[in-house]
This record gives sequence, C-alpha cells and structure tokens, in this order.
Amino acid sequence: IAAALADGSFRNPYAEDGYEYSYDRDNDEDDEDDEYDTLADILEPYRDTARKYLAQHNWMEGAKIHEAIVHACGQLRREGDDDDNDDAYGDDGEDDYVAEAGHSEAQRALQDWAELISNAPAGPDKHRLIERFVAVCASDAYDLGPQPWEHAFQTAVQTTLEAETALQCIDALKLKDRDPDKAGVLLHLLALSGDTDRFLRVGQNAIRHHPHLALPLANKLLDIGKRADAIKAAETALGRVRDAFDHFEYRDTREDLLRFL
Repeated sequence: IAAALADGSFRNPYAEDGYEYSYDRDNDEDDEDDEYDTLADILEPYRDTARKYLAQHNWMEGAKIHEAIVHACGQLRREGDDDDNDDAYGDDGEDDYVAEAGHSEAQRALQDWAELISNAPAGPDKHRLIERFVAVCASDAYDLGPQPWEHAFQTAVQTTLEAETALQCIDALKLKDRDPDKAGVLLHLLALSGDTDRFLRVGQNAIRHHPHLALPLANKLLDIGKRADAIKAAETALGRVRDAFDHFEYRDTREDLLRFL
C-alpha cells in the first residue's frame, strides 16, 4: 500500500478547473489514464479486499490492511508537514491536499480498524488485535490526534475483559498515566475496568490540557457522591474553554459542560 501511494500522482478534487494540472484535451488517451486518481480512489481496492476478509471472518488479515493504510497515509501526512516547514513562503498547493487527504484517510482507516476489532469474537485473535491496536496508539507516530484515538477505542473496546486486556498492554509498554494525549483512551478503558482511583488521577491531570475530558470526570465524581468536586471540575474546565481556547473549536465542549452544571 505504501508503494502504491508513493507512486501515485494525486488529483485534488476540490481545486478549481485547471489548478495545478493541465490536460491535453486533444489526447483521448490521457482521459483514460488513472494517473490522477484521488487518494481515496487508490485505496479503494485495498479496502475492498479488507471487506472480503471481514465477510470471511478473517479478522487478522483484514486488520493488517487497515493498519497498513494508517501507516501509509500517516506517512504522507508527515511528509506534507515537513514540506510545509521547509517552505519559507508557505505556498499552498497539491502537497497540502495530499497531506490533508493523508490525515483524513488515516483517521478513516483507524475507525475501520476499530470496527473490525469490535466485531471480532472473543478469543486469542481478539487479544492479538487489541494488543496491536494499543501498540500503534502508544507511538501515535503520525500525530492523528487524541480524539480520533479516543473514538477508535470507544468503538473497538466495549467490555470489561477487553478493557483489561488493553490496559495490560498499555502497562507492559510503560505508558505514563500523566500523558494527557492518552488520557481519553485511558478514561474509557478505566471506566470499563472499574478502576475508579486511577480514573480520577488520570482525569484530574488531563482536564488542564483537554477540557472535554472534564465531562466524564465530573460524571464519575457525581456517581461516587463527590458532587462538589464534580462541579469544581466542570467549572474549572469551562473557565479554560472560555478564556484560553478558540471558541469555535470548543463549542460542543462548552455546551456539554454548561448542560452538566
């Protein structure tokens, strides 16, 4: 998959006609050429293969394809970021499209991978699937962002036993509870596992960096009878959203916290 993307010449479907590329309208052969596929077009045959594996309940082979797309598209995104950093003039162009499409397709593959794990039956294969999922999350080599990983784990891991498996893998990799970018994933797993003390430690540290996590923290505090602490956590996060963060980006968080209060 990485080789196919490395050889690709990607078309920006959102660009104005004639932008970046010119076509020889007198040459009909060019119209039939697949040279200017979008990133999604090039990935579709691989996704079709993954769907066939899923229909056959071949979870491991399907997961390999989704993971490969995450790696290949994540690398495209990183290369685009590096190009932007090297460009003193900040020119926008096809490289920006490739980087943005790479990020979007990597996130899509991540969610597809999570859905595959959620559908896999309990057993050794599911343990291996979760173990690999945790390993890729731990490095987050392509900076996909905390919230895509949160959503992916919420989809992939849905039982106490699965959460305990994931937490064992996390602890084996020696991930720190104080890493705020992993806090959303940890809170989901800890809520399923029932480890309230660790949940509270992770949540209290995380809300300084990610205010949306104040909502599960406040709900947990309320559940265990710490109403005043729940209100304080929500009010603290709400103050940071109002004063320190872009209002549009945190609009939903602000509204959720206001409803909670």
